[in-house]
Amino acid sequence: MGHKVLVFIQTHKMSGIIEMNIDRKTKDRQFKVNSFQKGYSSILLLTTGASVGLALTVADRVFIVDPDWNPRQVIEDQCSSCTYRIGQKKDVIVYRLITSGTTEEKIYRKQVCV
Repeated sequence: MGHKVLVFIQTHKMSGIIEMNIDRKTKDRQFKVNSFQKGYSSILLLTTGASVGLALTVADRVFIVDPDWNPRQVIEDQCSSCTYRIGQKKDVIVYRLITSGTTEEKIYRKQVCV
């Protein structure tokens, strides 16, 4: 059975890289969300700020690509929590993609050590 995937990114540069690889370009946010919720697409690319107020309970996988500089993980928690709303029927797995030896790894280590 296929998974429904949310990919959260923070920077526009990373957004462009991921969009080129998944070929899902459109400017209409509501169209993207509706298409995802109705099952027409299996992946939704969002910025980390877009997660506030969204309920995407059809998703069961969340990828957070570039971490926030805030060591309290508030933004990343909001990203994953948009799948944990009333109506969620699946187990949700959250992945944080971090490259070893980079600034992102340093940020992550600060987050988990706070």
